[in-house]
Amino acid sequence: MIDTLDNCPTVPNADQTNVDGDAQGNACDTDNDNDGVPDAQDNCPTKANANQADFDGDGIGDVCDPSDDMDNDGVLDGSDNCPTTPNPGQANTDGRGAGDACNADQDGDEVDDPFDNCPAVPNPHQSNLDGDAKGDACDPDVDGDGRLNAKDNCRLKRNPGHFGALSGLGQIYYQLERYDDALVWFRKALEANPNMLGVEFNIKGIERRLTEQRGKST
Repeated sequence: MIDTLDNCPTVPNADQTNVDGDAQGNACDTDNDNDGVPDAQDNCPTKANANQADFDGDGIGDVCDPSDDMDNDGVLDGSDNCPTTPNPGQANTDGRGAGDACNADQDGDEVDDPFDNCPAVPNPHQSNLDGDAKGDACDPDVDGDGRLNAKDNCRLKRNPGHFGALSGLGQIYYQLERYDDALVWFRKALEANPNMLGVEFNIKGIERRLTEQRGKST
């Protein structure tokens, strides 16, 4: 090959291969794909990938990785509904293209999961009768009265025996300084819902007050 026509005049390269089409052939080009990363450090030396993305960390960049399973989840990329996010179960709640693992709205109700009170159950209106963390569409106790929907004869309205109502009566009697009556209702509320720390605190306070009052009267 005549030097004036040779893209590597000092390095033998009869085939004159030149991936990036610049003035230097591959045999003497230190950056064959012209992506700004020297071939010696480039995880895809013949395919431009300036960001050097290598999702599975195998040393071969994503753009030239011959692996058919980029995220190493056991599902080939051609069949993987989240090719760059491991999800061997391929769960896809809304049945659309992207799997749940890489879908910002897995139930397809147009409310993104971080803001959806039922991320796996479609509920575009986000109705939430009892105001807890779960929307009505996926709440096992829609009215929040402590009775599961399947056993609640008033699913959409709190029954009088609801711990909130019991605690409310306790508060009323406390404000009226009828402490014995307040104690009765607070205890009923705590029995209905043992996790009400505020009610437990009120009970102890009232018991202490009553003990002091009775001590003064003797």
